Amino acid sequence: MYGGQQPGFVGNQDAAKMSEDWRRFADLAFRRDAQVAFGPEEIEEAHEQMQIEVLFVGAGAMALGSPLSDVAKQASSEGNRCHIIMDGRPLHAEVARFGGAAAILKKPLECVRSYDAK
Repeated sequence: MYGGQQPGFVGNQDAAKMSEDWRRFADLAFRRDAQVAFGPEEIEEAHEQMQIEVLFVGAGAMALGSPLSDVAKQASSEGNRCHIIMDGRPLHAEVARFGGAAAILKKPLECVRSYDAK
């Protein structure tokens, strides 16, 4: 988790909560529920709309200059759960399948910006 934890350290209680949160995200994503977002663009949009409840970010997506690093810090400081998954952990590969970042939302996004539109 982000915040009071040391980077890369996850206590037993935190690991259990992260696992529970991920099962919830995976279930919502499987059902194509509108209360999930994934990939950097959707996560940034969810953050702008202040809809992030739980955020998962793979450590590889936290590179210097990555907007996901700022989103994770701000989401955590706003009281939302933020799980940073270190390389080598089993969940890291799962988060990577969703573009390196995934979130459970408080409510569906109002609209998603289209980066492909010109």
